[in-house]
Amino acid sequence: MLDHYIHDIQPYLFQIGNFQLRYYGLMYVVGFVLFAFWMRRQIKRKTVDLTNDEFDSLFTWLIVALLIGARLGYVLFYNFGYYLQHPVEIIWPFQGGKLVGFSGMSFHGGLLGCVLGGWLWARKNKKDFFAVGGHVVTIAPLGLFFGRLGNFLNGELWGRISDVKWAMYFPGEAGLDHSTPLNVIRQYISAGYIHPRHPSQLYEALTEGLLLFLVMLWLHKKNAPGSVRIGVLLIGYAAARTFCEFFRQPDPQLGFLFGWVTMGQLLSFFLVLGGAALIIYHYAVEKKKLS
Repeated sequence: MLDHYIHDIQPYLFQIGNFQLRYYGLMYVVGFVLFAFWMRRQIKRKTVDLTNDEFDSLFTWLIVALLIGARLGYVLFYNFGYYLQHPVEIIWPFQGGKLVGFSGMSFHGGLLGCVLGGWLWARKNKKDFFAVGGHVVTIAPLGLFFGRLGNFLNGELWGRISDVKWAMYFPGEAGLDHSTPLNVIRQYISAGYIHPRHPSQLYEALTEGLLLFLVMLWLHKKNAPGSVRIGVLLIGYAAARTFCEFFRQPDPQLGFLFGWVTMGQLLSFFLVLGGAALIIYHYAVEKKKLS
């Protein structure tokens, strides 16, 4: 029972007073930096119709839209009942008197926020939404990769019970944290309060992150149209997320919907519909041009 790795990583890089630099927030910063580097490179190569000043504006819009969308998505999709009774906590980044950021973000919500924010920005600045968006989504999976690593370092969103050799014990299952002595954690494990589980955060990092990034990079090198890239991202993410949800523990406040499907899988179904519609729309327009 005790042969599996015990996840006892502290969730922050350092702490000063009540401030903690958490890995999860740091992963967001890494994703933003990579996104800025990628887009600056495309501007320099003139593969995207943007100036540096226009990108600075777009960058700000997308960050704000992502954070708002991801937070509201979690509130609406995953824990609406709780936040209906505790509305202040939607925007309250403190826990136990410490500044820890926001607990609970939804990729689906963040995606919707970025789409809406990007569309509004493109309309305001008279830019082709799909042309610019195609470059944005090419680098997006790397942000997902680092985000899932952040989930793993936080010891959250663990997987279902398993006896595979690489299964791990996550003390958070029993309400313990990284400061709990290992001998106490082992006692909880022996008592059956903590079980070996799939490290599903790493599964998602590899599939939604690295694998999907390679697909998007291939489409970029093939100079695929922006609408096709966006459509493939939606379908690719939905497929990877749906697969990984079979190993990930459903959110305790939701469990299984309809007895067998998770919220992540349900939301991903609509991403598939949206992605397929974009690709079909693109080729329908191209066919019409040729006729």
